[in-house]
Amino acid sequence: MPENTRREETKPAPCTRYETGFFFPAADSRHIEWPNADEQAALDVCATCPLVARRNCLEGELSYAVDKQFGVVGGATAAQRKAIIRGRKAAQLAGVAA
Repeated sequence: MPENTRREETKPAPCTRYETGFFFPAADSRHIEWPNADEQAALDVCATCPLVARRNCLEGELSYAVDKQFGVVGGATAAQRKAIIRGRKAAQLAGVAA
């Protein structure tokens, strides 16, 4: 693993500097492509996180059921994560690896 990647993984995630509620706005956007302003602010913070950490965060959240998806986690809104989960389930039913 390159040295700069190891260094990035040991830094605290940018989200740790924010209150948890920042990532769980009062209203989730129901649209995959157009996050609301609060979601976009949280997505902007997620975008500063190293890709490996963001991917790990997202994968951990995807283990929860569709009806348990709220807020912005792993660089994705609840609507985006719901779409990923549904897509993976459809791929599994079709016998395709997602």
